[in-house]
Amino acid sequence: MQTWHCVALILLSIGVYFYASYIKEVDQHSQKSVNLITEQTPTESTGIEILTQDKNTTTVWAEVVLWMQTSSEKEVAIRFHEEILESKGLLQNLLEELNKSPMASSIIFAPFISDMLETNQLDILSSLISLHPVSGNSIKIICKGHSEQSAKILSDAVQNIYNRLILNDSPNKPLLPRLQQKLSKLEELEGQIDQLKILVQEEMQNSPSESIEVMAMRSEIMQLDQDIKDKKGYLIRIEEIYSDQKNPAELLDIPPIRDFDKVTHIDTILKQLKNMLSDQTLNEFTREEVQKNIKANSLNLEKQVISAIEFLKEEVSGLLSEKKALQKAIFDQISETEMAIKRSPNVLRLDDLRQLQAVLKKEYEDENLLWIACKSSYSLFVAP
Repeated sequence: MQTWHCVALILLSIGVYFYASYIKEVDQHSQKSVNLITEQTPTESTGIEILTQDKNTTTVWAEVVLWMQTSSEKEVAIRFHEEILESKGLLQNLLEELNKSPMASSIIFAPFISDMLETNQLDILSSLISLHPVSGNSIKIICKGHSEQSAKILSDAVQNIYNRLILNDSPNKPLLPRLQQKLSKLEELEGQIDQLKILVQEEMQNSPSESIEVMAMRSEIMQLDQDIKDKKGYLIRIEEIYSDQKNPAELLDIPPIRDFDKVTHIDTILKQLKNMLSDQTLNEFTREEVQKNIKANSLNLEKQVISAIEFLKEEVSGLLSEKKALQKAIFDQISETEMAIKRSPNVLRLDDLRQLQAVLKKEYEDENLLWIACKSSYSLFVAP
């Protein structure tokens, strides 16, 4: 066998040895990673799977048990409270409160932070809190943590947030999820009804029966339409200057910007300063001061222009709202008799939506009254 054959065999043997060692090391590392994820230790697991286990099957997690009781005789009372305790809204408020204290937040969430795993704090909170109905008027709330301290912090936060949310609950901003859904649907219907009112009053304009008051409102709407058109034209011009990358100085030729607050005054000062800078007799110190003033006034002018544009947008929005209010006011002047005669698709659709609105409104009011009768009869405390 030639020498190079021996060398090749030796190199091949060494390569096989290192490859086998590498494969063994990878297998060991993979198994170790699996053990790290599945092992029941609070600092090395996702926690979410572990938290679904029964208290008797794990001794890793500390627990604080809260007790929710209601003295209301209504069977639905405890279900109302349970619905709130399970809601995403409660978790969001709880998370906001915990994030106000970085230390408290760190104590609760630190075991779940990992470079390998994405963590969703709302999901973690949901896993740390579990509800167990005990009777027809009581619920056990288990707050878990990787330590007694974290479990205690979480249980205190749950108590404080829940009590505060109950105090701030109102018919206009309900806490109960089912009421939130009904109110959202009512607001959606109200928007549809308002739009139909506008369409109906437009259909019935120039009617011989229109009062002088209605004709005056229609005249005002015409003026508003012209103002809206003019101001929208200014906004379109502003957009063209920006999109076409034209000279920003052209913005100062637009009346709402030119006439806004101190825009003209600052622009005049800038022109004077630039004229001073063109004077070759200026000494170095004065020239530097002029340049500083030009920079400061340029920044101030830029802020003024931005404010002017925002103000113009707000004006257009205000005019549109004013027009909408007038159109609804005109609709209110239309008699039911006139609409009954008209019976257009929009009128028929409006009747249907009004009936649906009345049904939903009664349902909302009845359920809200039931909730009001139940919500203050609860007590929330740490179980002895």
